Amino acid sequence: MRYRSRRHERCQGRGFDRSDRDCQSQAEARELDRMSVCLGMLTARLMVPESHSLKERRSVVSSLKEKIRKRCNVSISDASPDQVWQRAELHFACAAETEAAADAIFRSIIRLIDEESRCELMNSEIEYYA
Repeated sequence: MRYRSRRHERCQGRGFDRSDRDCQSQAEARELDRMSVCLGMLTARLMVPESHSLKERRSVVSSLKEKIRKRCNVSISDASPDQVWQRAELHFACAAETEAAADAIFRSIIRLIDEESRCELMNSEIEYYA
């Protein structure tokens, strides 16, 4: 037990020794370098005209969020101001292989928001990060 190999023990302040790990072939490494991901963010500002309380606004926004989350598989954040009953701000994030694929996802989100009768889309902004 005294002379066991210490190759895979953790060193102080470092991870495992990776020098003896099997390396990927050069072709696999080049393939990984060619792969890229486009990250996109959609900011949607909504008006909920029939809302007369925060509870009503939250009800409309949460049902819309669930519908979009189920159909589009995106991350959603509600950044609505707490003191304003009739306005909401939602942020949607997605990762796609191309900017066109992310744009198609965001267009379907905007279409779903437009179909919702209890709220109106006031403004939308799309940003891409490559």
